Amino acid sequence: MAPDERKILMELSEPDEAVLAALSKLDGDLLLLGAGGKIGLGLALMAKRGLDQLGASHRVIAVSRFSNAQLPKAFAADGIGTVAADLADPETLARLPDADGVIFLAGNKFGTTEAPSRTWMLNTFMPGLVANRWKQSRLVVFSSGNVYGLTTPASGGPTEAIEPEPVGEYAQTVLGRERIFDHFSRAHGTKMTTIRLNYANEPWAGPVVDPGAADPRRRTDRFDHGPCQSGMAKRLQSRHVAVPGHRRQPSDGHQRRRSDGRRARLGG
Repeated sequence: MAPDERKILMELSEPDEAVLAALSKLDGDLLLLGAGGKIGLGLALMAKRGLDQLGASHRVIAVSRFSNAQLPKAFAADGIGTVAADLADPETLARLPDADGVIFLAGNKFGTTEAPSRTWMLNTFMPGLVANRWKQSRLVVFSSGNVYGLTTPASGGPTEAIEPEPVGEYAQTVLGRERIFDHFSRAHGTKMTTIRLNYANEPWAGPVVDPGAADPRRRTDRFDHGPCQSGMAKRLQSRHVAVPGHRRQPSDGHQRRRSDGRRARLGG
């Protein structure tokens, strides 16, 4: 990683007070499934730095197929454990460690047109395996704003008041993933929150500023370093289940406060 990229990564992965408060409630290790993608390293590093600051001994473990053989070295350099695994294999899942917190980042998008059945398998079948394997854990499930239909710029974009209307097979599988996790969350009483992310605020994966920041109607109430990482980590804060399968949609990739000022919490 180039020095400039490392500097940006360290800034994005700086845990704030809310992240530290969330991590302080962990009763065990934190497992990131599909950590080899866009935001896995930044999120894992934020968690590791936060736990180190708290003096906690919990491990942060990144799980991925790691098709890039160099990527595990980047995690290991910061003291983050790695496990190479195929999450679609039930026997492999059984051998993976238990964890108090599980963040699910796995999925498939590119190549859907050429192999739609593979995308359906990875985005709907595999989540069912994961939901059953870690049903006693607290889960944060990474999803996408693609579950919504197309909107005009003038509309300001979709909100959770709008029913999903996925366009195309990839978007349909994303909604399918949510439905599968929601089903098993209700069946097992699993503490779970789904986050619909519209873009990853990473220098190597998309915009690094909020395009709506100049419009006060669209501006979020605060700017988190690495908002998608910070927002997900905070979902590990709650120990109670109000509504299994609870969803939160960070607007424009940011964590937005609810109108009453309370933050969305895992299962809260």
